[in-house]
Amino acid sequence: MLAAGTPGAIVNISSTVRRGAYGQSAYCAAKSGVEALTRTWATELGEYGIRVSAVAPGVVDGEALRRRSAASERHAAYMADLRRHVPLRRWCDERDVAEAVAFAADNPSVTGTVLEVDAGGLPARVLPPAGPDTETRTTAATADLPEKAENTA
Repeated sequence: MLAAGTPGAIVNISSTVRRGAYGQSAYCAAKSGVEALTRTWATELGEYGIRVSAVAPGVVDGEALRRRSAASERHAAYMADLRRHVPLRRWCDERDVAEAVAFAADNPSVTGTVLEVDAGGLPARVLPPAGPDTETRTTAATADLPEKAENTA
């Protein structure tokens, strides 16, 4: 776009976990980088008529989430509990994300920003209810970190 002298829009895909999420260090760091890149490019490219923004989905209720939840009762229970802590009590879906991307691409005043599509946001961490044995709680909360990390955002 810059070389061709063509104005337009770039919409990057980030994630709401870019600010940090339990068990997702590398993913969070990468998505934080997407946000920094978005804001930097918006500043650098704006004078050429190139707008740069990002869309940051939260948990997307799509095929991957449904497949993973169907395969693991534990994962399904964790995600159901997590959803209860989201302000709108639901996940976004692919259409929500697509509409945000189209909005960012089409609106001539949107640049240098990250649009969050997350039904109000996620808590930093949801633990199983505390019982008489707190060691069990800690073990349950950390036993399947890779499973949670892949599918919570």
